[in-house]
Order: sequence, then C-alpha cells, then structure tokens
Amino acid sequence: RYQVGHENFCLLQCSLIPNMGGVQKTKPTQHTVKELLGLGLQPDVIVCRCDDPVQDATRAKISQQCGVSGQAVLSVHNVPNLFNVPRMLEEGGIMNLLTAILRLDRLSKKPQDSTNVNTRVFTMADWEDLADKKSSVTEEVSIAIVA
Repeated sequence: RYQVGHENFCLLQCSLIPNMGGVQKTKPTQHTVKELLGLGLQPDVIVCRCDDPVQDATRAKISQQCGVSGQAVLSVHNVPNLFNVPRMLEEGGIMNLLTAILRLDRLSKKPQDSTNVNTRVFTMADWEDLADKKSSVTEEVSIAIVA
C-alpha cells in the first residue's frame, strides 16, 4: 500500500461469520484481521459470509474491533443463486466504497466502442438480467460420474 500509494490498493477480506444458537460470532473475523495486521496488511473492506444478513450489532462490533467503518462491513449471506452475490454487494455499497478508496472518480471515461464486442462494457443491469435468467431455470438435470 505504501509502495504503490493508498489510491492504488484496496484490501477486501472475506470472512466467515458463524451462527451459533442464533448469535452471529465475530471472533473468527477479529482473529483473521489480527493476523493480517501482523503481516502489515489492514483491510479496507470486510465482506462477511454468513447464513443470514449481518445484524447491525454484529456489523458494529466488527467495525469497532477491526478498525473499519460500519459501511465497510458488507453482508454476503446465503442466496439460492450464486449470481445474486454481485447484486448483494452493490446494494451494500461496494461501488461507493471502491470509488472512495481507489479514487475512481478521478479517472477519465473513454467513449465505448460499440462495434467491437470484446471491448463492450457490461453494466449491473446486464448482470441482473443474467441472474434473473439463472434464477428462473426450473428444469432438473441429472449428472452421472463414471469412474
């Protein structure tokens, strides 16, 4: 981070938040942040993998104990379709965080060359269309493994 500059480096930590008896536990996350700090790395964003959405009290505790803002603690809870995860991150504010941390607002935007398929810029709406298509699949498939 210090060699490349703060605006050129962003560390996202993905951490499991176990649910024990209806209580979300933050110790595993606190421990991994401590280990990262021992290596000289400070996460900018903590992405919490959990069964249910991260509770406000859990988010506040992770924020306080791990040295990140409450907005930088994002919930990625179980969803029926993996393609919904980017949507969840977007709703959690990942783009605003990355824009602020990496100073993306300073970049100039080049006009899109719509004639070249390889340079097409995909939007979140394109991703949401794909996720919706994947969610609407109802046909069952049998998979066989031959050894």
